Amino acid sequence: MNEYYSSRDCEPRKIKAFSSSEKLVLIMLFSAFLDINGYGIHITVLAFAFYVVQGGFLSFKEGIIPVLSLSLSLLAFWDNALHGPSNIVRWLALPLVYIIGYGLVIPKEEGFNSIAIAEKRAKTILLVMSLGFFVHFALNWLININNHDSNRNTIDIWTGVSRAATGQAVLACMMIGIFVAMIFSTTGTLKKLLAIVGLCITAVYNFQLGTRSIFVMILVAAFCALVYMFGSRQGDVKRLRTLIFSAILIFILVILYQNDAWGVKTSFEDSNFYNRFFSGNDNDITDDSRFDITLKYMSYMPKYLFGGNKISKIVAAYPHNVFLDIYDVAGLFAFISVVVIAINALTKLLKVLKLKEIQYETRQMLLCVYVLMLLQLFAEPIFTGAPILLVAFVMLYGTVSRLNDSIKFLY
Repeated sequence: MNEYYSSRDCEPRKIKAFSSSEKLVLIMLFSAFLDINGYGIHITVLAFAFYVVQGGFLSFKEGIIPVLSLSLSLLAFWDNALHGPSNIVRWLALPLVYIIGYGLVIPKEEGFNSIAIAEKRAKTILLVMSLGFFVHFALNWLININNHDSNRNTIDIWTGVSRAATGQAVLACMMIGIFVAMIFSTTGTLKKLLAIVGLCITAVYNFQLGTRSIFVMILVAAFCALVYMFGSRQGDVKRLRTLIFSAILIFILVILYQNDAWGVKTSFEDSNFYNRFFSGNDNDITDDSRFDITLKYMSYMPKYLFGGNKISKIVAAYPHNVFLDIYDVAGLFAFISVVVIAINALTKLLKVLKLKEIQYETRQMLLCVYVLMLLQLFAEPIFTGAPILLVAFVMLYGTVSRLNDSIKFLY
């Protein structure tokens, strides 16, 4: 539903959730996070330019300070950031997407005072970003569906070259949060069924990718959603319905697997995921050298305060951590900036989760998506391999900041 009523006037007055020009901004953002031909970050800059031209709300609140600091630190200390206008534009995008994320939450309508519209707009921004990533993920699945090669790095639809399995998993993280939130919320049965279908598509592709991160994300999101459901004082009947639905779903999936319905069990046991972790070879699901690499990076941090990719050359490996990755390329100031962004973003989220004026479903979605994005930032080489996710996180940070501020502005 795209229309609401202003409560300021005596007579009800319809206010559209988004104007026609703002819908074009959303379409551009969808294209950006679809990352067409790898130009996603560049498209966000074009979206900002159009957003400004059509009269979008511009804000320079304090939340933009660490984002601007990160952008400037990358340009100042990372040589690669200055290799041509294209690279410069990419890293100037960070404060620009924060401004879009913050400004799009509130419409330009004079007399606006409805938190319902602010919530609707914030939720739409979240869904547009998530769908952009997931459509990319689904398209990659479709073009690789008949590829039975044991190589876990599948072809990317835009570049036509092999993309790392973890890079494919990154594309699904935001939508996994949406799907899980829909299952563990008060949404209708149809939405829950759509969420289940989405998770099934994700799981099937992951059998080919053979990465543990997708299943870990599903479990982490489900745990967070359950904890929040019991802590948010939802009605006992609603909680009971959700638990019964989840129990029935798990029971059905177990029965289908045990009976090899539609060849599910056979497909799983023939998959790269099964062969990687459960086939009895040396690659156990708990094996991982990332922690050792992280310790090595941390030991060199005091020696290389201004980046320059010195640590990665010594260790001969990338850190699976956006904070250490940024420290390596741009040094201490960039590192502090991204840490402050993460802390501020988490603080704003916690405040929003307490706002009863915002629907439970929206809060549940924001929680699950935020947690999974932070998990990816902490566990994968996002800055090196998928910087578009960092851009998305900054934009969502702006959106949640404005949603939190809206309570102060509107009441």
